[in-house]
Amino acid sequence: MNHATEAPACVEIPCFLNADFAKTYTGKPLPSCGLMTGDLVCLRAASRVADGSLAAVQDGEDTLLGRLFRINNGVALVPLDTACPARIFAEGKDDPPHVVGEVTGWVHSVMNKEAEQEGGTVHAAGKV
Repeated sequence: MNHATEAPACVEIPCFLNADFAKTYTGKPLPSCGLMTGDLVCLRAASRVADGSLAAVQDGEDTLLGRLFRINNGVALVPLDTACPARIFAEGKDDPPHVVGEVTGWVHSVMNKEAEQEGGTVHAAGKV
């Protein structure tokens, strides 16, 4: 899964991304979608997202990044990394993941370097 951690507090999020906060991506690079290790994943705070939306979810100690789908009696979290299997959370059987926010975009380059120096992380469902 793709992973993320808290981004440094001193990072400014570009206003066009309409985000409330950011997490640093710590999963493996995903060149197919342009997401690279160390990128800042920008999120709009939300406890629910539309079906199929790219979201960051808290599953135990991990923050995961993936597309969230409602299925029959639960939810599926489908990672951007096609090598990772989807995670299925059955209603009543497993606790569904806690939605942290909806992904509005990500930023790399110079901000990447600052985040690596300061700490903070995200994984792609995988971890964010």
